[in-house]
Amino acid sequence: MARRAEHEKKSISKSLKISPNDLEVINEKMKERKVNFNQYMIECAVHSGNGLTPEILCKLENIIEKCARVAGQSDKDTMDSIRMEANALWDCLK
Repeated sequence: MARRAEHEKKSISKSLKISPNDLEVINEKMKERKVNFNQYMIECAVHSGNGLTPEILCKLENIIEKCARVAGQSDKDTMDSIRMEANALWDCLK
């Protein structure tokens, strides 16, 4: 398993008070996204204005890598263009 950089390590705990109705909505959305409470809250808080999350970009990255293998690197210009587009998506998270 990959080790996290020091600035990525989660070492702080916070408590949260919410209504039962809000918790029900959160639980439904967690199930839809197949994430736990912590992942869901961080995703919403950190990436709320950005539909792209690290998880989504990782999935896109996997698709890009599979496309590159299928294409067999026969079209370097196209592959370079795809890589530039993927890098631009990653830049959206910064």
